[in-house]
Amino acid sequence: MSDGPRGGIISHAPPASKGGSGIPPRALILALAALLVPAVAAAVAPEWLTDDRALLLWMTPLLPAFLLAYYHGWRGAEVALAGGMAALAVANVAVVVWDARPPGWRLMLGLVVTYLLLTQGIAFLAELLHRERSRAESTALTDPLTGLANRRHVTDHLDRAFASAVRGQELAVVLFDIDHFKSLNDRFGHAAGDVVLEAFAELLDTETRRMDLSARFGGEEFLTVLASASEEQAVAFAERVRRMVGEIDFPSGRITVSAGVAVYQDGTGSPDLLVAEADRALYRAKAGGRNRVEVARWSPGEGAAGMSEGAIEIESRRRGAEPESRRTDAATGVASDKAAASATQRAPLVVVVDDDPEVERSVARMLVRLGYDVFDARGPHHVLSLFDTFEPGRIDLLITDVIMPGMNGLSLVDELDRRGHQVRVIYMSGYVHGEVKLPSIPGVVSGFLGKPIELEALEREVRRVLSAPLTEAAASWAGGATSGALGADSAGTAGSGSAAWKARRKTILIVDDDEGLRASTRRILEQNGHDVLDAPSAHAALALVEVYGGAIDVIVCDLVLPGLDGREAANLLLARCPGARVLYTSGFSMHEAFVEDLRRAGESFLPKPFGVLELLEAVRRVEGGP
Repeated sequence: MSDGPRGGIISHAPPASKGGSGIPPRALILALAALLVPAVAAAVAPEWLTDDRALLLWMTPLLPAFLLAYYHGWRGAEVALAGGMAALAVANVAVVVWDARPPGWRLMLGLVVTYLLLTQGIAFLAELLHRERSRAESTALTDPLTGLANRRHVTDHLDRAFASAVRGQELAVVLFDIDHFKSLNDRFGHAAGDVVLEAFAELLDTETRRMDLSARFGGEEFLTVLASASEEQAVAFAERVRRMVGEIDFPSGRITVSAGVAVYQDGTGSPDLLVAEADRALYRAKAGGRNRVEVARWSPGEGAAGMSEGAIEIESRRRGAEPESRRTDAATGVASDKAAASATQRAPLVVVVDDDPEVERSVARMLVRLGYDVFDARGPHHVLSLFDTFEPGRIDLLITDVIMPGMNGLSLVDELDRRGHQVRVIYMSGYVHGEVKLPSIPGVVSGFLGKPIELEALEREVRRVLSAPLTEAAASWAGGATSGALGADSAGTAGSGSAAWKARRKTILIVDDDEGLRASTRRILEQNGHDVLDAPSAHAALALVEVYGGAIDVIVCDLVLPGLDGREAANLLLARCPGARVLYTSGFSMHEAFVEDLRRAGESFLPKPFGVLELLEAVRRVEGGP
């Protein structure tokens, strides 16, 4: 494996020779001769040292130091030494012109030696600082385990390669994923997993051309950027790596890898979308049995299984064109379909998800300012849970980052589509190089925004996507879902959005200011077939219930909450959720008397900490009544 990642920091120092010193032999001979000049002059013609031109003799000892500084790239030292030689030449001219007495040779020798020591010492310290800075920069761009470039490095490299692709150069990316890596770690330990990662990285680095870059993209995923590569060349590269890694005998046994390939096409618009398409292809490779290479499909008819034929209308947005069906509600300023506007007067609900919390909060604040109801999700899987939990058609728009850990934005919308949700979506990316007009972008209506996102651009794109007409099939589904009129036939095809599916599940609201406990409780309940909402406070829970609009079956409420205690919060929530039952929780012994009062009143209580079985049994009891 190479000493550092390809495509890294380029040294601007003069080229060194293959010798250990880095200084060409001719330069070494010249330096030695320059050092001998004053000594030979003192031995052969000592009167020269007192001559008017004697100052010129002291220029020669500076020459070896100048050559040393030049060939080692010590630019400050070489400039200082060149300045010293120039100063001696000027001093000699001044002595001759003004007929001044030249300084003695002892003084000149002391001055030259002192000057050499100062310049070389400063240069040496500067070189140490330069090396430390280079090492820090390299560390910031290198994965410490594998020695490959890290995600930050490959993102910057891909951005430059993408700019070249926009100008006409071919570009392909290959995303590799080690199959069953989690199982390998669980079975043989993380040390065995590290051995596999290091070996795969070494193989990948060996097979990568100097003009290309391979990087550890995250976990067991690796990304290779192939400049000037066609689809056939990228597939051949991926197949070669896949075949070679399968021939390595590890102590834990042989492994396989899956790969997704994506090639730049006109209209890709952003390197994030290129990587996301490779990730979708990788998903198909894994779904198809693993240990294989899949290529991104760009046409709408060849998308992932179950993907809707969504339309992306970036060109119409840029030209300022608007569909005829657009209508702006005077009260909210929100443009919407005529059918949707007549069906409900509520503000559209927008779900925002981004792995950068600052971006997510900023977009959410702007949407609230524009008059929308907003729910900021905690990741792609939380988005899936929200769509499965909320009433069909209640979420009007999803705004998602393209690249996120665990699941990219395109794959997220693919998964929502497979679950039967027709999604209007706006994708966000921080690396935009042009228009996005790919027919394979998932979503019944799709839009695109470049970061940083401005209020005016966000308002314009949200209105466009919400107002754009759906395809006939999608409009039929959305209208039926919004009005709650899904019949028996549609229930069989609507997947998780169907009324029949909804009737089989219970909706539970968790109100607790402990984020970790809230997340673990949610996970347990979801794994056991419940729909779950959660909020950190009573006020947040009330706002969530207002936006949700559906029935709440069980409220799991902490007794100690910020602002209101659990009993007051539960009473307010019960006023909004008639028919809901409450399960109180607490970990404070100071509330034992209060807990006893709850039990005497026939209300349910679960002490913290509680186990999985205790939680499920308590919820079951609450569902069955007091």
